[in-house]
Amino acid sequence: MKNIWFALLVIVAMGIFGIFAGCSNQAAIEKEIADQDADFTLQAKDLSREYQVYHDQTDEKYYKKILEVSGPVLKVYADPGYMLIQFDTGPVMMVECYFAGTHKEELLKLSEGDEVTVKGVCKGAVKAVKLEGCSFVE
Repeated sequence: MKNIWFALLVIVAMGIFGIFAGCSNQAAIEKEIADQDADFTLQAKDLSREYQVYHDQTDEKYYKKILEVSGPVLKVYADPGYMLIQFDTGPVMMVECYFAGTHKEELLKLSEGDEVTVKGVCKGAVKAVKLEGCSFVE
């Protein structure tokens, strides 16, 4: 019985560590790119469409590049360790932008349809185009 409780404690501790590690990773990426200009500036729906139609070529073009992406917000997630917005890209591949926990208040002020511009590093696309280390551009 002690082994089961110990195993559960380890699993919970690993989960909590994972949550905080995810947020700190976003903060580290954001800090690294803070003073750098975007390599590309584009609309979320165009980025999404480009990935959906020409995935491999688009990945070669944008992967690990700094992108400035604009568009209307579809959904906001501001949970501990999971801070992101999804752009409304229509019926094509979703664009998701991941933020450090320090952006929670900004995220909570957003509503569906708000137009925003974010800067982040493109990490490719599987089910969605993923940008990490994001910050809002004024």
